[in-house]
Amino acid sequence: MKPIKTIMEIKKFPYQREISKELGISDAYVSLLLSGKRKNPKMLEKINKVLERKLKKTA
Repeated sequence: MKPIKTIMEIKKFPYQREISKELGISDAYVSLLLSGKRKNPKMLEKINKVLERKLKKTA
């Protein structure tokens, strides 16, 4: 699995709001997770899966 930072560099990724809606968490929490200010390996894995699924649809 690719690291989130690598995936986030790709222009065609869903916005944080889309990720938060899909996972049922706040936009702020998604931001904290992606910036590394909060650590939650399980949630980061879920975010990674959402990103990969969205990127496959746009490819």
